[in-house]
Amino acid sequence: MMEKTIQLSRAYTVHGAETDVIVLREPKGKDVRKHGNEMNSVGGILDFASTLSGWPPSAIDELSFSDTGKLVEELACFLDSLGGAGIAAKPSP
Repeated sequence: MMEKTIQLSRAYTVHGAETDVIVLREPKGKDVRKHGNEMNSVGGILDFASTLSGWPPSAIDELSFSDTGKLVEELACFLDSLGGAGIAAKPSP
């Protein structure tokens, strides 16, 4: 299974532990079914990132603006590299 590790600008507390990386696992069909229609908004992409990383939405919500942008960009690139370009349309501003 493919994974994508994203280096964050600082450490965050997730599940009681400090970490400065977020690891996204390869999505499964059930993940696409759950989040596929949400991928045209930043909120939907962040929910997808929560599912793929195991981070609770409350931890994703605490990411800095720059780390949020990096996560959105890296997730889109990761999905594209897996052949899911049609799923990971970049959100409109």
